[in-house]
Amino acid sequence: MIPFIQTTLDGLMVGSSYGLLALGFALIFGVMRRLNLSYGPSIMVGAYLGTLLYIQFGAPTYVVAIVAVAGSVMAGVYVERLCFAPLGVGAGVASMVSSFAIWMQLEQASLLMLPRHSYPFPSLTSSLLSLGPLVVRPDYLIMLAAMLAITAALHVLLYRTRFGLGLRAIV
Repeated sequence: MIPFIQTTLDGLMVGSSYGLLALGFALIFGVMRRLNLSYGPSIMVGAYLGTLLYIQFGAPTYVVAIVAVAGSVMAGVYVERLCFAPLGVGAGVASMVSSFAIWMQLEQASLLMLPRHSYPFPSLTSSLLSLGPLVVRPDYLIMLAAMLAITAALHVLLYRTRFGLGLRAIV
């Protein structure tokens, strides 16, 4: 029974990363009505920058996390300024095609930055938490808590505020 519970717990923890990714997709594709095909590569750029900083300079994990988030945000702003801002709202197909081109550009830049692709992203914590016979990685626990908090905050924003009512009325 313990292996079943441990596997279920691990699946829940790892699945929270997919939940965070799905929240981003839901906001971009569903709420904002943007066909941003370079959403994933924008996140990849941040992860590559954090990994590069860790491997080349041995940066502490909190610096790696900050750089990874900042790199993803900068890549997202780059995509927005090149693909969506100049074309306007009515150019859905053109912005989708341009975001695909930026996708390829971000992937090639990442290939040049870290050519081996076998570097693991550094763990943000070094120890494991033991809950009796169960073992939990603290960084996965943080990710699960972040996913639950962001989901709750988005629900409150979309269904309990005037802004959310207006946003839902537009869609």
